[in-house]
Formats: sequence, C-alpha cells, structure tokens
Amino acid sequence: EARSLNLSNCVAIVSYEILRQQQFNDLATSEVIKGEDFLFEESEGDSVILNVIDESYWTSQGSTIWTILDDVPSVSEQDFEVTVSKLAGTSEAGYGIVFGVTESNYLKSMLIFLINVNGEYALGELKGTEFKYFQRWKKLDCINQGYNINNTLRVSYENKYRYSFYINDNHVQYLYSPSYHGHLEGKNGYIAVISPKDRLPDESVTVKYKLN
Repeated sequence: EARSLNLSNCVAIVSYEILRQQQFNDLATSEVIKGEDFLFEESEGDSVILNVIDESYWTSQGSTIWTILDDVPSVSEQDFEVTVSKLAGTSEAGYGIVFGVTESNYLKSMLIFLINVNGEYALGELKGTEFKYFQRWKKLDCINQGYNINNTLRVSYENKYRYSFYINDNHVQYLYSPSYHGHLEGKNGYIAVISPKDRLPDESVTVKYKLN
C-alpha cells in the first residue's frame, strides 16, 4: 500500500549561494503557492518525483524548489532518512533534504543538506532569502556519482548539542550549536536547485526522492 506523504507544495526563489554564487540583491522574497499544479508527485514504490520543465522556474540567479512532508516526525523524534537520485538537470546543481522548517513573520527558516551529481555535498541554513554555509561544497568518496544513481541522506539529532549527518551510512559531519535548537520541532521535506545552467524547457530538471 502506497504511503501518502501529504505534500505541501511551494516554490520560492532563494539565494543562489547554495550553488556557489552569492549576494544577489534582486531575489524574490514571496512564495508562489502551486495549489493543485503539483511539481512534486507521488510515484511507484512510495517515491516522489520532482519534474520541472516550465521555464518560468528558471532565473539568471537560479531558483530553489522545496516541498514539506506534513506527516513526517521532526528530527527530535526520529532520524530523517531519504534516498535521492537525479535523473536530469545540470550536474553541479544541488538536491537533497530540508529539515526543521519553521516560519516567523512570513519568512521560512530551515536547515539544508545537499548533494550533487559530481559527488559533492553542502550544508547550510536558510533564513528568508539568506543562505549561510556550515559546510561549503566538498567532494566525498562515499557519494555515488552520476545520474539515476541512488544516495541515502540521513540526519540524526543525537543529544542536546549536535546534529549528525550521514551519506550512504557514512558519517560526514556534526553540527554543534544550541542556537539551532529552534529547528528541532520543525517539519522536514525535499529540495532541489534550478541552476542558471539548466536549459528549461528544452531539458527538464528531474529528481527522485524516497522516504526510508
């Protein structure tokens, strides 16, 4: 029986710092709620597919698309583990998971765990349209490179002082800081970056996610 994820679909243009550029001053700060025009769709085997072909989601600064999983427990309650693979789109553009999503004064805040097809990962925090790295893009041997290749991302909250991040069961980083405890009860979800190098609508950006 397929598991219903009750996807909350939304699109927002956020800092392209996620993909190595920074300090764009003309970023949109409001979200466009997609309603029934879902970008994330449930697929076979409890998977979810993000398939973007509409060129309106492309900008010269890049854009980022995420969805929130309403019925998934917060990281404070249990590990958040997702298997991801990219089927189409530029290789350096990140995709992965978000967790601890909260909202204050209509601006969302979340922690972001990304990988790319080239075998790199990055970690950071998004507040409104400002992105702050905890880990800039770094290549790791434990990341399986290539298109349509699975990698499993996991975030765990081990105690009062740190988050732990894993890729394919390999521990890659801790995040120590009581200042991020506000994310503990937030929601989790999926994310992908649309790069200025993507060629919408001639070529799609397609990413597959499976909640474990």
